[in-house]
Amino acid sequence: MPKADRVPRPAISPDWSNFKLQMFANSSYQRVSNASENQLAVGRLETFFAIEGGELAMAIQLWEMMISSCPASMQPTATEADAWAAISVDNDMPISFDGDGLLVVQNDS
Repeated sequence: MPKADRVPRPAISPDWSNFKLQMFANSSYQRVSNASENQLAVGRLETFFAIEGGELAMAIQLWEMMISSCPASMQPTATEADAWAAISVDNDMPISFDGDGLLVVQNDS
């Protein structure tokens, strides 16, 4: 079927695919994930994002393990955390980031 005849796919909410692309392309995320001494947590976290969700408590714990194993000089800044939070909002995610760069469940209020 020619491309012009295809019906566009409806937007998926949350948009895990675009969230993943934006986060993995983000230079701050790349710096923090590469600096983490717990690469097992990083790999498992990225797998969680790749399968587009699951138990959020697991993602929160893996993210905290990744962040806490980064040297102090490589910890995310509040500005970086705000950028990650904006990516979450833009993709209608059930997760966000606090001022310390930790993953949190999005407040629905």
